[in-house]
Amino acid sequence: MNKEQGFTLIEVIVVLVLFGIMVALAGLGLTTGVRGYLMAAENAEMTQKAQLAMNRLSREVRQCTTCDSGTVLLTSGSYEYSIFTEEEDEVIERELLLDGTTLKISSSGGTPRILIDQINNFALIRESDGMITITLELAHSFGAIQVFETRILPRNI
Repeated sequence: MNKEQGFTLIEVIVVLVLFGIMVALAGLGLTTGVRGYLMAAENAEMTQKAQLAMNRLSREVRQCTTCDSGTVLLTSGSYEYSIFTEEEDEVIERELLLDGTTLKISSSGGTPRILIDQINNFALIRESDGMITITLELAHSFGAIQVFETRILPRNI
């Protein structure tokens, strides 16, 4: 009798095909996990940027002396207003400028500085109760839109 040890060609091919299927499924799961991680990281970064911008805009609106107009929906161009600074006891002219998808802020005709980017929409709405609502819509790179909103009662109006 001839007893040869080893694998037949069919057995080797079946094992390689099964191994290939397992590797493909593992790779698919891995890329899904990495994509989820990247989306979460971008979401965290965007939320931090939005919080910083909203804090700055809230401070500006609280000190605003000329934010008594109705609705400002800034899709392009600029919005000018004045703020009163207690430290210097003076009124300073400010400007919000939407340049493409970047919201910039400047003082008295100075150089505009970037406040936040990836803006899809920006609105400043004066409510009937005196409150001002600020709405920022930010666009994620993966296509989603995230909306941030806050309400402020100005001190100087």
